[in-house]
Amino acid sequence: GGLSSGEGLIWGVRDPILGLDRKGDRVLLDRGVDDKRLMVVESEFGGLLRVLGREGSTLSAILRQAYDGDDLRFMTKNNPAAATAPHVSLCGHVTREELQRHLSSVEAFNGLGNRILWTCARRSQVLPFGGRCEPGAVEGLSAYLAGLAEDARASGPITWAPSGARLWDLSFDELTGVQPGLLGAVTSRAEAHALRLAMIYALLDRSREIAEEHVLAALAVWRYCNDSAAQLFGGLAVDSRANAVLEALGRSPGGLTRTDLLRDVFKGNGTAQDLARSLDALVAAGSIRRETAETGGRPAHRYFAVSPSGLRSNELSPPYFVLS
Repeated sequence: GGLSSGEGLIWGVRDPILGLDRKGDRVLLDRGVDDKRLMVVESEFGGLLRVLGREGSTLSAILRQAYDGDDLRFMTKNNPAAATAPHVSLCGHVTREELQRHLSSVEAFNGLGNRILWTCARRSQVLPFGGRCEPGAVEGLSAYLAGLAEDARASGPITWAPSGARLWDLSFDELTGVQPGLLGAVTSRAEAHALRLAMIYALLDRSREIAEEHVLAALAVWRYCNDSAAQLFGGLAVDSRANAVLEALGRSPGGLTRTDLLRDVFKGNGTAQDLARSLDALVAAGSIRRETAETGGRPAHRYFAVSPSGLRSNELSPPYFVLS
C-alpha cells in the first residue's frame, strides 16, 4: 500500500542500478529487487484517486504501462531506476460515495479506469467474533495454489481448444460493443480482461488449452464487473462539467435551472453557452430530464436527475466496492 508516485512504484520492482565511481569505473549502486512481482493493496483507494488527480503525477501512466506488461522506466538523468519484466497487481477498496466524489475530475483516469475490474461487493455474513477456519486449511490452500503457479510458469504457450475458440468467437461482438459515456470509457477493454480471466481459469485446471468452460467462467466474471461498472458509472459523461451537473442534480430532487447551476455549482466559471451544450448533451443521452414552463417570454427550463443506469434500485447496492 501507500502508492504515491510512478517513481515509487518502479522502485518497488527496480533492476540493479549501476553508476560510476570517482575513477570512472562502473560500480553497483543498488542491487535492485530479485522478485519482480508486486501486489499493491490500497484499502483507501480514494487517497490514490487524489494522487492521480495531482498536476504532474506520473502514477497513472506507470500503472497503465504495468497493466500492459511493459518495462517501466523514466528517461531522466536524476532517476535511473528501471524495472524489466515486472508483474504488478492492484487491489483497492472504496465506497461508492467517495469514488463518485472524485469523478468530477475524470481526466485523472486517462485510460486507467478501463484497466480495472470494477466489482460491487458486500459482506455475505455478520461475524462479530470473526470467522473460524479449519486447522491447516489455509496452509493446504497455499500449497495447492503454489503448485498451480509452478505448473503455470512451466506451461509454455496456452492455445485454444476448439470448444473455447467457438464460444470466444460467438462472444467477441458482445465484448467489443460500445457503451455510452463514462461507462463506455471504463469498460472498453472487456475483451482483454475476459481473455486474461479465461487463461487464468485454464491454468487453474492445469490445462494448456482454453476450453469452453474457461471462457464461460471468464464471461460470467466480466458480466458481473460490467454490471458493477454500470451501477457506478452509468449515466455519467466523460467531461468534468457534465458530471458536476449530474452530481448537483442528484442532490436536488426539486431540480435546478441554468441560473442555479451557473451560480451555485460553477460559481460563475464558464459561459452560459458551455453549460447549455453540456445540458443538451446530457438530455439527449437520457442522463437528465428537462421540463419547460411557459412564462410569457423566454421559456424557463428546469433540469432533473434520472436513474443512473437501467438497474433496479435494489440491485447491486452494496455498502462498499472492491476493484482490482
